[in-house]
Amino acid sequence: MTTMSVLDRFAPPRHWPSLAEIGQLTGQPPSLAERLADRLRRARAAAVRQRLLAEAEHCAPLDALLRFQPQGLQPVLTGLVDDRLDAGQRADLLLNSLRGMAMALGAHRAAALVLGESLVLGPLPGGTQIALGRPSASWAGGVWALRLVGHGQVLLSLPFSFLTPDTLLLGAAVGAPAPVLAGHPGLVRRLTAEALGLPPDHLLLQLLRLCAQRWRVSDLWGVDPGHQIPAGPPWHPPLSAFWQDAGGLRRPDGHWLLPLVVGRRPLEDVDPGQRALLQARHDWLDRLDAGLAQVLAGPRAGGSVHQHVGAGGGQAVVGQHGGHVRQVQAEVGDQGFLGVEQALDRVQPQFAVVGDHAGQAQHRAQA
Repeated sequence: MTTMSVLDRFAPPRHWPSLAEIGQLTGQPPSLAERLADRLRRARAAAVRQRLLAEAEHCAPLDALLRFQPQGLQPVLTGLVDDRLDAGQRADLLLNSLRGMAMALGAHRAAALVLGESLVLGPLPGGTQIALGRPSASWAGGVWALRLVGHGQVLLSLPFSFLTPDTLLLGAAVGAPAPVLAGHPGLVRRLTAEALGLPPDHLLLQLLRLCAQRWRVSDLWGVDPGHQIPAGPPWHPPLSAFWQDAGGLRRPDGHWLLPLVVGRRPLEDVDPGQRALLQARHDWLDRLDAGLAQVLAGPRAGGSVHQHVGAGGGQAVVGQHGGHVRQVQAEVGDQGFLGVEQALDRVQPQFAVVGDHAGQAQHRAQA
């Protein structure tokens, strides 16, 4: 049975809009040169567009995208996450990301996110909400995003995509537009204080780690700063410095291999005057992680890895691709992913699996 077949009778048909149609929706009509360039891209990617239209029969989030948010398909033609990917590879990344979220949350919840709903993961102690959804500005930096939302406005987002069933590819954190920032003076200091001393971009990265563990993801990759496609106002200075500060190791292809689990800094290593704040932060993150078990319940839901890591540890653990990828493929049936080898082969040499490089990432990193 095809996915969301009831929509065939009552919803708009699946459609891949032209740039001119998108301009009508957004109120920003493209120039003649832009329309001609769009026609050329659409012609070159005709086979890719037809493949995604066919795949929508078996993928509820993609079906919702084509029917109700078709402008979200434009990055497949213009650029998605990494500027080295061609249209076919970008289509694979989009499809894997939609299927990945369908496996993580269930097909209908993933489709709801495509349509603009947000899944609230929990609040910061000061009341700012942490939410999962689609990117608020542009899809170019990633298919999904974790966001900090205050007073109905997105203050910061961290985009990501499913490169394979086991691998998330993270984009650069995106800040709020200037008009929003103007209404939130001292935003970074305020959010850091709300997160009990944890900088907001590192907070979202830590939350994504917890989500990835629940989704049985084993690898986190940070996009190559030299080839990332910007999706909005950058939050931090050099992206490579952020990946390095997060405990990452640079791969030969330019991407960064990030630790999935980061051990906690022992209280005895902290100044006595800061221990109460650090303990409060640990307690809050534990409560937040416990809440994720209910919020993120879905076909791939699993336990949190950090529950099995000693609190006094400090060793970062990075997962490696293993045999359970094929097990996941067997579980998802006709909603299966592109095989990990196939997906990586499509973007050779940039996304090649590099020997035991993941094993080298077992190094010390403390939160």
